[in-house]
Amino acid sequence: MKRIILPVLLCLAAPALAEEEAEPCGASGITIDIHNCVSADLALEDKRLNATYRDLIALLKTRDKEQDRTNEESLRRAQRAWVAFRDADCEFAGKAMEGGTFEVVLQLQCILKHTSARNQQLTDLREMHFGE
Repeated sequence: MKRIILPVLLCLAAPALAEEEAEPCGASGITIDIHNCVSADLALEDKRLNATYRDLIALLKTRDKEQDRTNEESLRRAQRAWVAFRDADCEFAGKAMEGGTFEVVLQLQCILKHTSARNQQLTDLREMHFGE
């Protein structure tokens, strides 16, 4: 009997779980829920960005073996500058709610937007340099 109940419960819960996952961040209107949702989205986007960056660096290293690695170093400098810009820009964005519980949420949302945009920029740069 227990073997039948568990699969049935899982099947009944699946649509509710899918609906919950489909809600955009902020649907509940509760700050901690929004924070957790944006944090989860940021973690995924950050993984994507890191993978794109590592792939581009690896391609540049392979191609630049015969050269002096100036392209790889240029990308590393650009990425460090981008991180500094993103952090400063998002710190400022959070100041709109300075001292409030939503300050960090605004900063995380800003970081998420910048991270997503940077991932696309690196993808475009890869295509420009390697046609991939």
